[in-house]
Amino acid sequence: MLAQVKAVLEREKRVVSLYPETVSGRQVLAAFGFSNIEEFSFARDIGIERGEQFAALRTLGLGTRASYNKGLQCDSWQFGTTVPAAETLLSFVRDEREAAARGTTVKALRADRAEREERKSRKMKAASG
Repeated sequence: MLAQVKAVLEREKRVVSLYPETVSGRQVLAAFGFSNIEEFSFARDIGIERGEQFAALRTLGLGTRASYNKGLQCDSWQFGTTVPAAETLLSFVRDEREAAARGTTVKALRADRAEREERKSRKMKAASG
């Protein structure tokens, strides 16, 4: 396991330092927030550097390549965009779930938020001016 982790880190041009023999590769990965080498490699492939970021994907059910790709498809069907960054996809999935709970669409939810922010900004300008 350590050899696999080391190889991935070297391939990605990361500084490699091996832990004492008493620590397993799985323990090293867990210390960085990943449960296995596949998860670590997948996270790097989609531009995620930290385990906390990947935990957010896992929480939303996007912790595998298949589920992540399904989320990308939903995003592109909604917005017709190119492949979004992981953070953008996370935002979309959160909004999609909130919209479903409210019985509306992601576009309507985001438009409502933008309108509220605009009203808030106008109020602040009026109060300061």
